[in-house]
Amino acid sequence: MENLKIICHKCGSLSESIDICSSCKYNLDDMNLLATTVVLAYNRALELTEKKHIIKAWEQVRTHLQIYPYIFEFLKLALWLAIENGDYEDAFKILKRLQPVISKEDYQDNNTILKSHIEIYNEIISGKFDYDSIEQVELSIHHLYILFLQKKKDKQTHVLNKIKKIDPYFAATLTSGKVLPSFRKMTLVKAAIVFVLGFIGILYNYYEFNERKELIKKKDNDQKQFSVVRDSLEKKKDELVNEVAETNAKNTILKEELRQLNYRSNKKDDEIEILNTRISNIQNERSVFEENLSELVKSNATLLGELGEGQENLIKLQRDNMNFTESIQELSKLSLSLKEQNDKFKDVIEKQKIQESKKRDFFSLIEKEKYKESLHYLKNLEFRNFLHNSTDFNIEKFCEVLYYSKNYETLLDVPFDCSKKPDAFYMLYRLQWENDQDRIKNIMDFIDMFPNNENYTAPLLLELINNFISKADSTNTSYYALLLKEHVDIYPKHKKYYNSVVKSIIGKDK
Repeated sequence: MENLKIICHKCGSLSESIDICSSCKYNLDDMNLLATTVVLAYNRALELTEKKHIIKAWEQVRTHLQIYPYIFEFLKLALWLAIENGDYEDAFKILKRLQPVISKEDYQDNNTILKSHIEIYNEIISGKFDYDSIEQVELSIHHLYILFLQKKKDKQTHVLNKIKKIDPYFAATLTSGKVLPSFRKMTLVKAAIVFVLGFIGILYNYYEFNERKELIKKKDNDQKQFSVVRDSLEKKKDELVNEVAETNAKNTILKEELRQLNYRSNKKDDEIEILNTRISNIQNERSVFEENLSELVKSNATLLGELGEGQENLIKLQRDNMNFTESIQELSKLSLSLKEQNDKFKDVIEKQKIQESKKRDFFSLIEKEKYKESLHYLKNLEFRNFLHNSTDFNIEKFCEVLYYSKNYETLLDVPFDCSKKPDAFYMLYRLQWENDQDRIKNIMDFIDMFPNNENYTAPLLLELINNFISKADSTNTSYYALLLKEHVDIYPKHKKYYNSVVKSIIGKDK
């Protein structure tokens, strides 16, 4: 038993230990006697399977399914034998038992195999199965047995040879000596999905009676099994009807949410229109500013020209009177200083023009909904400073547009803490889906990014705590318990999440 795995009947996880559950630490010693009994049956079934005694192997396993259905390897063998022997209801139950401890892919593969066997079974009993495809289709011993009952003697031999390859012992019981039993064409009772095998025109002698009695008994058992499968399918149909009703109800709720979302979206459109008007006004103001700067540059150029003429006149005066030498030198220095100032002024104007051009490009990209292209402007500190007081307003509106357009990845790349970032992370990583396989990792990433979000942090922290408690991870349990306590101190309205379990963890740490 040391190499076998056990499904803990308390927490439902797969335990490597047979004494204490490796996940929840539950004591399994009390069930050792039952487990040992099932293991013995498992070993006998394995021996029978190796000897191609498939039917007897299933009989051995089936009688022990109710004793202790928690040994992982035993259940896997039982699933295969149930499908092979046509006990589909038991197969469904076994697969359901295995579902929590196997991968989604493994579960789906086994479920597909089971459904495929049922479909072939229905085709056979309804007379729709193409006998010519028997070599291309993987048939179970149960499928072959039904075909054996349906076919005439010439085809029975062919079917019997295929049964021999799977279970020669069962094939021997069907032959019963040299004479093969002959059966007439089956009639499917459409309303009940059962068939009645009629025997006409053949009289058996006393020595054949026992064989015929056994076959009739087997046929009756098959009919009962057909009824079980039918009832199971009817039950499944009812469940599907209920699921459809629930889905329709959810669709109604989603439609209402969509209506509300459209309303909010229209409201945001109005806000964006206001923003566009503001952008247009800013652009007009900048155009006027640029025109004024241009006129100023022209005026400076004229001043420089006049200054040059003055210099020439002073040079003439110098020829007439050398006493003006010092004045000319001072005036020359003044002219040079003025020129340097004018060059700096030109640089400022040019830089202003470049920033204005970038700003126009930025808002143009937003209007065209090219959000990723516009994002690199916001990552530039110099550009953000250029926006001045409108920076926070523009970035917040920019984030809202990204969120309502479901462009969550781009929103998370914005180099600012805007109000919609936590919502974007929540939607992008599907934290609203409780069955997501990466849910715990995504929650931990969320807490790292938004440790004190008012809407999501508290319930997500409690979920992490409960998860690590179930895994007996005391380090992470204590860490997130302390984070929850700090969060509740900031947001007292979330005290309901700071329950007695969390308090006890904090108390133990103290």
